[in-house]
Amino acid sequence: MFPWTSRLAATICRPMLPFAITICGELEIACTVDGHTHAVSIMDPGLQARLPVGMSEVNVLRLNFHDLDEPLAPDHPARRDWERRGFGIVLPAEEHIRAIVAFGDALAPGTKVLVHCMAGISRSSAAAWIMAANAAPGREADMLRYILHIRPQAVPNRRMVGIADRLLGAGGRMIRARG
Repeated sequence: MFPWTSRLAATICRPMLPFAITICGELEIACTVDGHTHAVSIMDPGLQARLPVGMSEVNVLRLNFHDLDEPLAPDHPARRDWERRGFGIVLPAEEHIRAIVAFGDALAPGTKVLVHCMAGISRSSAAAWIMAANAAPGREADMLRYILHIRPQAVPNRRMVGIADRLLGAGGRMIRARG
């Protein structure tokens, strides 16, 4: 990608979105700039992140599922560990993606939304991209470039992207852009 492409995406795409997005990992939440009024918090089952002081829980979408693209094999060590602790494997599902889309649809113009997951790389970037793609139909690849501009280490969760592509009627554009 050419260096100007990222700047161009930020210049062109940001004004198209009715809301501002910040993407981060759980440990970065305390370091984010104040002013976020809403949040999408995605954690592993059984975990809950502490959000910035003053953010109303009414404005927070909390989801719990694992950062997986497909089911783990029965003998996978992580699977055995999660099951030992009483948590079955929870894959990203249509209900999660529908909740993300509905949350994004309900954001008022000018809203500043914090989207985070454990590391701020996969689930959060997928959720932010899903909200952006839903707000700008037909511009899915541009929205991904914008997400990569604001969070260069982003690698959107493949399963979330596949479900969103279908639900948003993107006709494979999100899947192709994700690669």
